[in-house]
Amino acid sequence: MILCVCRGVSDRTVRLAVVKGASSVAEIGKRCGGAGTDCGSCRHAIEDILDEAAVVTAPMGCESFSESGRSESRRTESPTP
Repeated sequence: MILCVCRGVSDRTVRLAVVKGASSVAEIGKRCGGAGTDCGSCRHAIEDILDEAAVVTAPMGCESFSESGRSESRRTESPTP
């Protein structure tokens, strides 16, 4: 779907730019032919895409899990004889 009517930029193009590292509306504008830099009506949609990507890539923040994804609290040491 066309996200930026002024520049004819699709949501797919914006999402691809986000996957490749764009993290702001200004960066999207630079990477996507000026999307979000004219009338501004698409800026909220671009921000929504950026927010979605941030949620998907955000770490879990749960202290009970190590970086490997295994629960630290479930690890037990083997009993000593």
